[in-house]
Amino acid sequence: MIIEFGHVYYENIINKKLNIDDIKKEIKIIENLKLKKYTSVVLIDDKNYNLDLYEKKKVENQIKLLYSNLGHCPDYVYFEKEFYFLEKIINTIIERYEIKREYFKKENKYVYFLYTKNYKIPIYFIKENNKYYTCQSLALLWSIYKHKKATEYYLNDFKVINILNLKYKKVEDQINEILLENDFIFKNEYYYYD
Repeated sequence: MIIEFGHVYYENIINKKLNIDDIKKEIKIIENLKLKKYTSVVLIDDKNYNLDLYEKKKVENQIKLLYSNLGHCPDYVYFEKEFYFLEKIINTIIERYEIKREYFKKENKYVYFLYTKNYKIPIYFIKENNKYYTCQSLALLWSIYKHKKATEYYLNDFKVINILNLKYKKVEDQINEILLENDFIFKNEYYYYD
């Protein structure tokens, strides 16, 4: 079993604006689950940064120390940009859908939307000739990766528990619809807090 119980923005780390109350809520949910065997993960959203190995290690140590001091040290700290190697999977999924491009004049960017049965989902955008993945794309990559790892480690007896702020529910609902429409069978369990 894998528990994702932290989603931290890199800019909040460097600006010292981490929400300690949210971290405490996440840890309380883990304690209430009373699980015996699991792997816990905190995910760092670093999509707008190019962190070198030294900076990543420094951030990982900071996060592990902070969470330890609050009652639960994660087993792993991952960085979202590390999952860009799964881009080919995203492209394969995207090809199955109708994609529409919209121009946003204020931000001067083109956003590409994928349409599922129930959602219009931003997948990536182009700004100044550079391609950037959206939160939904990164969440999709992360979801595929953690299920792949859970399957390798726990074989067929696994599930992924996601402990997230309620503000991420819509994103999770959107990516779960994409996964289901593409025959990914995942054992997800969600615990939201606000």
